[in-house]
Amino acid sequence: THPHIYGIDLADRSALIAYNRTQREIADYLGADEVVFLDVDGENGLKAACIEAAQGQTPIKDMEIGVFTGGYVTGLPDGYLENLSDLRSGRRQQKAGVESQ
Repeated sequence: THPHIYGIDLADRSALIAYNRTQREIADYLGADEVVFLDVDGENGLKAACIEAAQGQTPIKDMEIGVFTGGYVTGLPDGYLENLSDLRSGRRQQKAGVESQ
């Protein structure tokens, strides 16, 4: 639901498969019978499932979930995501070209 800012170049939410799509539309797009989503938190949530899957093989007891919640562990300055979106989409270059003429 939110862009990954730590290395994967998806700075704009509109680049995500699920952007503005229902679960049925996502499944159709992927050629799947259906898609199922987990809650992030909770006893049966994504975080618990990932930690359980590690089966004690790691001391890590939490994970970065900013892509699901928009709450990034490092925090974001105001306007950061909008700026990235502008850079990736070329809007900044278009704006700069218009402003310089």
